[in-house]
Formats: sequence, C-alpha cells, structure tokens
Amino acid sequence: MDDDERAELISRMFALITMKCEDAAAIAATGQGKRKSQQHRELAGQLLALSEECATVAAATISLLPDKK
Repeated sequence: MDDDERAELISRMFALITMKCEDAAAIAATGQGKRKSQQHRELAGQLLALSEECATVAAATISLLPDKK
C-alpha cells in the first residue's frame, strides 16, 4: 500500500468513526426521553456496542499510521 492509498483508507476510517458517533448521538438523544428501564438498558447496550466499534476502528487507524520518528 502506498502513501496515497494509506491516506485515503485512514480518511475513510475517520468517516466511519464519524458515522458511528452520529448514530450514538441519535441513540443518546432518544435515551433522554422518559422510557422504561428496559428501554434505557437496550439503548445503553447499543451505545456500548457502538463505542466498542469506534475503539476498534480507531485502533486499526493508529496501526496504519507511520511510527513517529
């Protein structure tokens, strides 16, 4: 993979993180309303899953970056 391809992939990974964060924001906004405990539990579970996905993509992004010199 050359530098331009790597830069494009990293940009796409940041876009993916952005989309997941936007999804999480929508879920969090939904959770602000009055809900039953089970609904809040489900929303919190969805947020946890999205945060784990973001962490995974962020870790993969870091692995693509050249070492600091």
